[in-house]
Amino acid sequence: MENKVIKNESKLDIKNYRIEEAELDQFDKPIVDTNTGRLKWTGKTLEWSIKAGETLEFPAYVADYLISIYDFLKEVKVVPEAKVEKEKPKKAIKKEEGKWPCPHCEKVLDKRVYLGRHIGMKHWDILTE
Repeated sequence: MENKVIKNESKLDIKNYRIEEAELDQFDKPIVDTNTGRLKWTGKTLEWSIKAGETLEFPAYVADYLISIYDFLKEVKVVPEAKVEKEKPKKAIKKEEGKWPCPHCEKVLDKRVYLGRHIGMKHWDILTE
C-alpha cells in the first residue's frame, strides 16, 4: 500500500478522526468506483489521530483526505536512505613473487587458484552484493 508522511505543524491534536476503510486490489491500491469516481469502501470505519508537532505515516488515501480537511497538515517528502556500504580501510599489501594477497583480508596464498577458492568460501557475501 502506498503511504505518505504527514506533519502536524499546529498546536492542535487531531484525535480519533473517523475515515472509512478503502477496498484494496491485489496490488494493495485502493479500488476506484468507475461510476462515481470515488473510492470503494469496505464498510468499516477506522479512527486516525495525530498529535501536535508529530510526524506520522498514513495510507495515501487517508493522508490526502486529512490534508484536504485540515489546512495545517503538511505532507513531508521522504528521501529513501542510500545504502551505506561498509568499507574497511585497505592496508597496503605488497605482492611478492608467486604470492597472491586477498583484497578483502590480509591472507596471502601461494597460487591464484587458491585465492579464488578462498574468496569464494570466506568472502561470498561480498560477491553476492
